[in-house]
Amino acid sequence: MIAHVKYLPHILVLAGGLALTGCGGSSDDGNGNGNGGENGNKDEFTNARCIEINGPGHIANSDGDGCIDDPDYVSSDAKSATAKALLAALGLAEPSTAVTPASIPARTADDPRPAFPAITLKKSSTSVDPLNGWQGADYKGDGTEGTGATAVKYTGEVRAYSNKGAAERQPFAMSYAAVDNRAYYEFIASGGNPSTGELISDYDKISISSSSLKDNGRQTLDVNQYSGSYDGASGSYTCIIPAGCQVNVVEGKITGITPAQWRFTPGSGATAPKGASDYLEFGWWVRKGKDGPVDAGTFARSSGGTAITDAAANTIVGSATYEGSAAGKFAISNSALPAQDNSGHFTADAMLKANFDATTPKLSGTIDNFTLNETTKGTWVVSLEEHAIAGVGVAAGQNAKTKWSLDGTNFGAAGGDWEASFYDVNDKGNSTTPNSVIGKFEASISSTHHLEGAFGATN
Repeated sequence: MIAHVKYLPHILVLAGGLALTGCGGSSDDGNGNGNGGENGNKDEFTNARCIEINGPGHIANSDGDGCIDDPDYVSSDAKSATAKALLAALGLAEPSTAVTPASIPARTADDPRPAFPAITLKKSSTSVDPLNGWQGADYKGDGTEGTGATAVKYTGEVRAYSNKGAAERQPFAMSYAAVDNRAYYEFIASGGNPSTGELISDYDKISISSSSLKDNGRQTLDVNQYSGSYDGASGSYTCIIPAGCQVNVVEGKITGITPAQWRFTPGSGATAPKGASDYLEFGWWVRKGKDGPVDAGTFARSSGGTAITDAAANTIVGSATYEGSAAGKFAISNSALPAQDNSGHFTADAMLKANFDATTPKLSGTIDNFTLNETTKGTWVVSLEEHAIAGVGVAAGQNAKTKWSLDGTNFGAAGGDWEASFYDVNDKGNSTTPNSVIGKFEASISSTHHLEGAFGATN
């Protein structure tokens, strides 16, 4: 059986494979890679022709004279399997501990699902396009559940968008409160709440220089002082344990220390970002096992700024429109229509309207102009149905509903939930309304379509 026929002008192809032509024969390797015959002329191959010859998953090579495997091709079966897995992952409740760009917390077996390990993340070098002024970044890592032959490896990814700008710098002690008459700072665990004279073990901020550091892995450094920096401030790290201090290094970057073993002393004149924590952040996260996503969700949080309290909310008057962006994960999995299965991440525009009426303050919004997986425009609209503002915003669990329409078709009653919180970020005290709002939303259509997103918007 001939694998395929390579079409050349003025050639008669016989059953035995003999080509008769006035210009000589042409050979082919069965993959659309021909030598063009004795005259050296080569056929022109296109992506469409490679698919016609060899089936889906093939594209033309860079020279246009043959076919190669398409590295981005995903079979329909694999696409459906991923969509099914992500649909189930999005259906899980959020872990009991909040996700941050630094870590995806462990999920215990009574969450309720099999236990998944905590995953420590580090900032990826992959560039992420900004969304309406919100700067994007990816954070990735892995973790293992169990030991030995039963160990299972999981990977984690967080995509975060923040309105953190290039902050001015000020004396280090003004950004990080110091203990009186003590030059050094002690460390606490990542995610902790530092007291005076303490620094969080934030590995995006920690840099230690030593010729003793190996390329990768956990290692022990001798009792000594090491030059380095914290949050861009030059200084020295002191190992205070006689037996040596533990560090973990990946690709030349510190990714772990034992906090109680180290101290940091900023150098003379050292500075740190002014108001470094005064920003808002939102995004999505996913944890994956060998068969795809196992849980996923979104987050919206403040690393500073003044949250609007119940007392402050009672003094707000007027109305405000907030514009910004949203990002999240989606999954469409329908066994009756597998050709429509799709999943991944999205970005979108976010617009919210607040009426701070003294008696019936309300908030509503629209998420639209979707882009799916950074390439496909989605004609979706998610409506954040109007809901009463209570103190800080629209709290979780207050029955604020969403409605998701596809291609202009409205699918019945509102079925999802949303929440929002107001903030004043770098507020100068001149406004009568909060200048920022962040929040989360989710929406479903039947049991086959589900999305979860988070947003940030400013006035």
